[in-house]
This record gives sequence, structure tokens and C-alpha cells, in this order.
Amino acid sequence: NDSAVIKLALDAVANLLAAGDALATQPKCGSTNPFLHAFDEAGGIDKLEGLQEHSNTEVYDKAVAILEKHFGEEDGEDENLAPNTTGSGFVFGAGTPFAETAQQGFSF
Repeated sequence: NDSAVIKLALDAVANLLAAGDALATQPKCGSTNPFLHAFDEAGGIDKLEGLQEHSNTEVYDKAVAILEKHFGEEDGEDENLAPNTTGSGFVFGAGTPFAETAQQGFSF
């Protein structure tokens, strides 16, 4: 069964990345998981993202869990992408250097 093999491989990936988290607590390794960069360089994140489209919900759940645990946003929402709000609505790009330049006009 194809889904069973994929689930087994996802379990192995999760265990490998968890072992890397454990290594990251050791003084010799620094504070980062030594396997994350290699996994990313090998296209692992792209493969996990592709498995989010898999028809088997267990495969989807395992892929999402790995992505969220090891590659998720650490700071939450990017404040540069979120619009500023005023009492009457949203203000997009207010206070940014581009917005100031646009108000003054462009000189070529």
C-alpha cells in the first residue's frame, strides 16, 4: 500500500528531525538542528508541502505536523505584511519608505 509506505517514511523523517533537535541541545552542535538545512537542501520541505495534497488524511496530518514543528513560522505573523488599521479601516503601506516616495513623486 502506497500510503502505508509514505506514512512509514514520514515517521522516519519525524524521528530523524527529532534526533536533530536533541543534538541541538548539545554544546558541540550549537543551538540549531543540524539536519534541518540538509533536509531543506534535499527538497524535503517541497515534498512535505506536496504531501499536503495527498488523498490519505493520515499522510496529510503527518506532513503538516512535521512542517509545523520544524519549519513553521517562529514569530507568527509578519508585521510587514499585515495592514495598519485606523478607526475607519485599513491603511496599506502607510509609513513605509515606498509610501513616502510615492506621495512625493518619482524622479527619473
